[in-house]
Amino acid sequence: MTLPPHAELVEVLRERLAGPLPGLDAQLTMGPPQRGAPEQWDEAQQNARRAAVLALLYPMDGTTAVVLTQRNADLKAHSGQISFPGGSIDEGETPIEAALREGWEEIGVDPEEPDVLGVMTDLYIPPSDFTVTPIVAAISERPVFRPQEEEVDVIIEVPLPALLDPASRTSGLWTIRGREIEIPYFAFGDFRIWGATAMMLAELLVLIKREGGQL
Repeated sequence: MTLPPHAELVEVLRERLAGPLPGLDAQLTMGPPQRGAPEQWDEAQQNARRAAVLALLYPMDGTTAVVLTQRNADLKAHSGQISFPGGSIDEGETPIEAALREGWEEIGVDPEEPDVLGVMTDLYIPPSDFTVTPIVAAISERPVFRPQEEEVDVIIEVPLPALLDPASRTSGLWTIRGREIEIPYFAFGDFRIWGATAMMLAELLVLIKREGGQL
């Protein structure tokens, strides 16, 4: 899929994020099967701890890219996993403020620079009991990333056309809590993007592909 120029895509996304969102239907296209029915965790989602992540879009090599990180293998929680910059919302913070702060702390992007385009659908993550708010923002030039070495092992710059290619969507067996489970993921080079990150990316891609984000 050929994307419009970065500045034009930014305005398209701003408009679409202000309208009806694709929501859980889009997220679940890349969701693990063990999540169960939404009604089983609606109440838990309301009482969960809160977090926010930053889906930062920027021009790179003639198209638009999104930045992800691979977490340090030495971390106790989610070690080695691929994620958006993000983390817990501090007391008194909004999700947008938390996402921008985490973008500064984890990848060195000045929180004053991103243009916040909107907010995607909250995603509840049962294993960690967090409800995550994805914030979509854009920047007009490719940032100079400065990863936080204690937490971020690798900065992963992913051109959006690579994720929009149907061939990037695949699945594989993961051993989770002693069980082998077939998990969908995005394949990008040697990286496998799965779980909550893949689910949030799935909603973003629907917003990019279709008017109003309808499936």
